[in-house]
Amino acid sequence: MPAEKKLSVELVQGRGEDDRYLLRTASGRYLKMAPSAFHLLVKRDRGESFEEIAEAMNRRRNGDGETVKAEDVEKAHLQVIGRLRKIEETDSLTRSGFWLRLQLLSEAMVNRVAPHLGVLFRPRVAVGLIGLLVVAGFLFPRINVHLNFSNESLILGYLLMLASVLVHEFGHASACAHFGARPRAIGFGVYLIYPVFYSDVSAAWELSRKQRVVIDLGGLFFQGIVGALYVLLYVWTSWDPFLVGTLMIGGSVAFSLNPIFRFDGYWMIADALGIHNLSQQPSRLLGHLWKKIRGRPPKPLPWKPWVTAFLSLYSVLSFAIWGLFIWFVLPFFAERIVTYPEKLMAFLHGLVAGDGGPTMDFVVSTYAFLLAVLILGRMARSWLLRLWGFFKSKLGSLTGTDPVPREADSA
Repeated sequence: MPAEKKLSVELVQGRGEDDRYLLRTASGRYLKMAPSAFHLLVKRDRGESFEEIAEAMNRRRNGDGETVKAEDVEKAHLQVIGRLRKIEETDSLTRSGFWLRLQLLSEAMVNRVAPHLGVLFRPRVAVGLIGLLVVAGFLFPRINVHLNFSNESLILGYLLMLASVLVHEFGHASACAHFGARPRAIGFGVYLIYPVFYSDVSAAWELSRKQRVVIDLGGLFFQGIVGALYVLLYVWTSWDPFLVGTLMIGGSVAFSLNPIFRFDGYWMIADALGIHNLSQQPSRLLGHLWKKIRGRPPKPLPWKPWVTAFLSLYSVLSFAIWGLFIWFVLPFFAERIVTYPEKLMAFLHGLVAGDGGPTMDFVVSTYAFLLAVLILGRMARSWLLRLWGFFKSKLGSLTGTDPVPREADSA
């Protein structure tokens, strides 16, 4: 009898009560599974036949309900495999909002450094560092902050801020290693329209919710330490780049706490509440409300009343921020893209005439144009893959072949 071709996945037993049943794909993505689907894959991985699984299920049911047949188990198994194969073939970058990812530090390099930095999460050490943050927070309001910085101070301060962002990513990776999960690469990417650094801590799904919250906050903790050191150094030296770096770190931290886009604040709330796919809950609540308005009984929501109330407020905030994003930010980028050819020609003319280098407006317009090319390319690739999968499945049905790849038994 033909045997299913095995997926390049690994079943993982998570530590958290709500995250026990996980599957790790070859690309490193983690998927939460229903217990029944998880145990079905485990049994098949152990070599149990569909008949044996059906017999075990019927024994547990003890005559309650309809008898489970081997054909039913095989059908359920093929459905699970089909869904997993579709997820594996999906463009995960586009799905997660990332249009680009470039690795800066390899997994091996990160794991040579992160475990040593994990000592900063030990309670006594962490308390001492929090004390440093308190001291810096006490000193900063007493600094005579000015905003008339030279171009040199702005450039050097920006470089100091970029250094803190790299430390931020090591904060996530170090917290992950501290709790016994293996962090992966650190890199640079484009999320929505924002250039970002990222730390791949997907292995955190194997940890408990409380540990994941610490990992979510680990980046801000490390970056805050760097900011505190900049404050102390500025008090000591009065060197403006330290002040510029501190102010930029403050803006970076505030932006990272944004709970709507998938930055640290988003993951912290999701892990604290134990809600997967937090960004999908506003539309779920809206659908629930719409059914009530139309007089159709909706399925009961799975949360406690206070969690539902919090998610309702979160949904209002989410719709408002996305509305502002679409209303203000997208037209701004669209205008830069439409007018880019004439700005490019003006820039080239200026170079020939010796009028100087690129202006900030030209730099922003160039970024917007390149981002548009990148997004359209990724979307085209994603749709072509879907179209190819559709035609492949249709071709399989026309030729009478099974769309799920199979291989013959060796025996």
